[in-house]
Amino acid sequence: MEEVLPKNWVETELGNILSARKGKKPLALVEEIIEGYLPYILIEQLEGKPYRLFTNDEKVVRIDKNEVILVWDGSIGKCGSGFCGALGSTFVAMNPLGGIPTKFLEYIIISKQNYIKETSTGVGLQHINKNFFKECLINLPPLAEQERIVAKLDKLFAQHETIKKALDRIPQLLKDFRQQVLTQAVTGKLTEEWRKTNKPNTYSFEELNKYREEVKKIYASKNGKSKVVYKKSSEVKLGENTKGIEYLYKIPDSWLWTNLDQVTWNISDGPHFSPKYVAENEGKRFISMRNVNVNGVDFSDCKYVSVEDHNQFVKRGKPEIGDLLYTKGGSTGIACVLDTDVDFSYWVHLALLKVVKKSVNSIFLRNALNSPMCYKQSQAFTHGVGNQDLGLTRMIYIAFPLPPLKEQQEIVNRVESLFAKADKIEAKYKALKAKVATLPQAILHKAFEGELVPQLPTDGHAKDLLAEIMALKNEVKKKK
Repeated sequence: MEEVLPKNWVETELGNILSARKGKKPLALVEEIIEGYLPYILIEQLEGKPYRLFTNDEKVVRIDKNEVILVWDGSIGKCGSGFCGALGSTFVAMNPLGGIPTKFLEYIIISKQNYIKETSTGVGLQHINKNFFKECLINLPPLAEQERIVAKLDKLFAQHETIKKALDRIPQLLKDFRQQVLTQAVTGKLTEEWRKTNKPNTYSFEELNKYREEVKKIYASKNGKSKVVYKKSSEVKLGENTKGIEYLYKIPDSWLWTNLDQVTWNISDGPHFSPKYVAENEGKRFISMRNVNVNGVDFSDCKYVSVEDHNQFVKRGKPEIGDLLYTKGGSTGIACVLDTDVDFSYWVHLALLKVVKKSVNSIFLRNALNSPMCYKQSQAFTHGVGNQDLGLTRMIYIAFPLPPLKEQQEIVNRVESLFAKADKIEAKYKALKAKVATLPQAILHKAFEGELVPQLPTDGHAKDLLAEIMALKNEVKKKK
């Protein structure tokens, strides 16, 4: 079915309404502003960044603010206007003819983003099709309507940018909210009212060591060992075995300052070398730090090692439901709880924490370790610049307040409830962001279908404008 154009509009090739020049890389560039030098325009300037390169090459392609620049090679389709300076070889400068507003041409280019990408050439480096200006057809309104369209689009796009900026704040607000919840969880504020009607018994340092020793003996017995070498954990003493924590703040009377060593009976990491990987059907799953996040383990892109290597790797610590994984290499200080019985081994950048279940709830411990207070300590205990590592012998001193087990469970329930509310907000945010992302093209579609502003009988006809432009082009050709 033939498209019906709005009244007084005409369909034409994009190249008919503009003249185009390909940019050229200058012979020399400097990184300082010198009198007489031109700013050299890069793709980053389209993103609002300041100029950082300058040139005085006389053969450079100069542009002014009345031209639209378009990325022709690489990040194709990006465009902008209002620039003055030297244009590089990845750009094309477009000068609108016949009095067509620069901004109107820019909006046309933005509306053709999908077309540009669909008709591009190149495998590694993308290029706009060389016949783009000839083959890309546009609907051209009269000049007066173009100006009304530009004014309307400027207003709508400004509103769209305001909405985007407001939406962009939401992820940080949700992150801050979750961090505040975890902070309240480890300071006692989250269950302040709960404690008024519940009087759980507290732990003593001696009890924690007793529970820890009991578990170690049970584990040793299961493995056929008659004796267990047991070293008592040390009490939390500010400054002696702490780092990244300025003071031990006041906690509820039923709570106890403790550290990671006191609530775990074994902490181990994986092999300190890169293992030999095998095909998925030939081995067992093998994960690294990149597979771990606060919500659990993502096995979707994990590696695989031989069964023999796997069995050797898990001798130091076999992952089981209820254990914690804690990142100790690269992005250190991220904890998750294992909620799956998937058989896997892990690399040196992860620590496996076996918790003393009589004294600590695994999920509470995960929340505590991911709280700002413990995360700050993990970063203080992390050594190295290139290869960062949160060593096993250092992480055990990460300190946090420990409530009684019953209150730990109450805290876990409240954290999960508050996080669930945040998750719902985040889901709505993502859905809204996706809709907002489609708005510009929807608005531009209306604009170039003649549906954004009214057509007025006093506007004249676009075919007359096009005829003037073509006559001007022919005159220029004759002079050449």
